[in-house]
Amino acid sequence: MSKSNQVYLGLFLLLLISGVSRIFCQSISNLENNVLWEWNFEPEYSVQGENLKQSPKSVLSETLQKTRSKMNFAGLQETESLPFMYRADDLLKGDFSIELWFSYHVTNPVGVLLYFTDREFTDDPNFYLGISEGNLFIKSSDLETNFPMFAYGNNVWKATEETKYRIGAQEYWHHIIVSRNENTLLIFHNGKLSKNIELKVDDGKDLSNQYLSASSFLEKEPFMETGNILKHVTIFEKVFTQEEAGVRFQNFLERLNQGLFMEDQLRFTSSAPLITWKDDNSIHLLWETNLPVKTIIKWGLEKDKLENILEIPNNGNRINRGILNRLRKNTNYFYQLELDSEDGQKLISPIYSFFSKKNDNGPITIAAFSDSEARPHVNAQVSRLVWNEEPDLVINAGDLTDGGFENNKGQWTFEYLQALGPLMSRVFFLQVMGNGEDDFKWYNYFFNRSGSGASYFSYQIGNVEVFVLDSNFKKRSPKFRENQRIWLEESLKKSKADWKIATHHHPNLEWYPGVKEDFVPLYEKYGVDFVLVGHHHNYKRTWPLTDDKVDLNNGVTYIQLGSSGGSLSTGPSDSIILKNKKYWAKNYFGYSYSTFRIYEGHLEYSMYGVDGMLWDSFVIDK
Repeated sequence: MSKSNQVYLGLFLLLLISGVSRIFCQSISNLENNVLWEWNFEPEYSVQGENLKQSPKSVLSETLQKTRSKMNFAGLQETESLPFMYRADDLLKGDFSIELWFSYHVTNPVGVLLYFTDREFTDDPNFYLGISEGNLFIKSSDLETNFPMFAYGNNVWKATEETKYRIGAQEYWHHIIVSRNENTLLIFHNGKLSKNIELKVDDGKDLSNQYLSASSFLEKEPFMETGNILKHVTIFEKVFTQEEAGVRFQNFLERLNQGLFMEDQLRFTSSAPLITWKDDNSIHLLWETNLPVKTIIKWGLEKDKLENILEIPNNGNRINRGILNRLRKNTNYFYQLELDSEDGQKLISPIYSFFSKKNDNGPITIAAFSDSEARPHVNAQVSRLVWNEEPDLVINAGDLTDGGFENNKGQWTFEYLQALGPLMSRVFFLQVMGNGEDDFKWYNYFFNRSGSGASYFSYQIGNVEVFVLDSNFKKRSPKFRENQRIWLEESLKKSKADWKIATHHHPNLEWYPGVKEDFVPLYEKYGVDFVLVGHHHNYKRTWPLTDDKVDLNNGVTYIQLGSSGGSLSTGPSDSIILKNKKYWAKNYFGYSYSTFRIYEGHLEYSMYGVDGMLWDSFVIDK
């Protein structure tokens, strides 16, 4: 493996950490398609350690501890290794193909490498296939090269009808087949023949006694797992034609567009049942599965005694809803779903818990973050930290996704819900609409309990009332804005809550016309305490303000929650600092979340980084 391709081997003791990424495989006996073996990869997300995916066990039956060299690929250091996934033997002496299905939704350089090597790692791989920063790296026989393959960062070119497939399905998803016969290497990308390379010699083609292994290089993306990028790998005992590669890609694309995972085993595609609303004596649940199902919900006060039962008949759709009624306030409940599909499959969920709505007297904890877009691995870390805070309510101030519009369901299924669904199964979220989902399609599908399409509403818990607003004025009519402002004034006027919190996605800054004009006068007139916003991917908190001046007694505190997944903003701009210096009490550049702990007239505020460290705090007594 040459240094020119930046693949360097240095000695160290490598430990494969079990459970970091889940790999599920199945051997296929399908002579028509010549499939030898295939693997599905998924990240491991949970807040309680439950297995949210009912799937076959890992096939990694080899030793999990191995002394060998640590890899450096494309200038990146190895972070996870999945050795000995498949023994080639004599099966790959003839024609063969390797298929990859992956998502490259990152802005920092990361990489994945598949390679054949002997059990002791004594020789350089005589075949490898890797991806990093828009480039495909490949070695086969005497050929060792890399070249731009898919759009990423500076590897973005003006798309034509012939090259637009390189942008990726739903922007970030790519399907690659590398087919090798006696003297030719064919590379198909998203159903199109991208490269036809002649192999000069064939002395390295015999892969007998070689093992297929995978390594990931994710040091630039903390908390990332192999399954965040690599989704599916298949080995075929055949060479693909253009037509066959196109058909194969369309099969993957259809699943992506429907938000379906690669296997057909019954499972949640919403990751878990989601709590979509919480009333005084009830909670509303929603769950989506890959197949229509009949559902039985069992719930009760004790984990091993779920006495109440609600049956939901199969409605022929993948999405279902149910309401658990007659709940006591301030009470911890447990619940479980039993799902049955028409083809006889059965799925019993883990046992989840939730705390019913609190009364007016007890202490309340609210967690808040924003801009979860793009990085489910960071979302999952935030989710674990927030769960440890034991919140009664969570606020996500918009840009739940990085453009999860009608034609981009994958960002909901494989990113947002996969990472945060385990927390949503236990805690009620107030989901604020950002510009990343402002077409209403999937926002309404998953989170709108009434189906009315309203993206502004209020929610009261104890002595706190939260006013959720829609600041996507570029997409809204003047009438929408007028109606929302009238509603907000009426709602603030009649609110009797001791603490008032407003939240919308865009900050009330001059470059978002209408936000300041529509909202700020009402905030100041009716005594709103805090305004939670997002959009800019760094944390900022103002002093309490009235009429753009510090007012410690009656001012409104504006908190730009920053990012819980979206690409981080760089350091502050000189022009912005000088222009707005009078406003800001605290800045922070990093992924974060905040908590409000409230008891009667006492409030404690804290902001934490994803390392769990406290970066901002204050206390208010009314």
